[in-house]
Amino acid sequence: LRDVYLRFELEMPDWMRTFHREELYARAYRSYQPAPYEGRIHLFRATDRPDGDDFDEALGWGDIAGQGVEILHSPGAHGFMVRDPHAPVLAAQLRTSLDKAASKQQS
Repeated sequence: LRDVYLRFELEMPDWMRTFHREELYARAYRSYQPAPYEGRIHLFRATDRPDGDDFDEALGWGDIAGQGVEILHSPGAHGFMVRDPHAPVLAAQLRTSLDKAASKQQS
């Protein structure tokens, strides 16, 4: 159906564009194979998570990071930790992590 809209240069309805985009995201997610990373990963986890979301605190990054994963817990839910009132906490955590990385680069 999507191809018909594209072939005749018709504008697709919003629901169809959303469905197509989500299908592309799902396909990319299923096929992604991250390469090993020799450094340390700083993972910012939201503190407000759905029940049962604690199966792997490092979300699989522990298998990839050669120097381990530092998990930082930031207040709010996943989509809201970047918004007020939680954003300043995340910003401070990011600043600390970036400063640590910069000081290691200089040594």
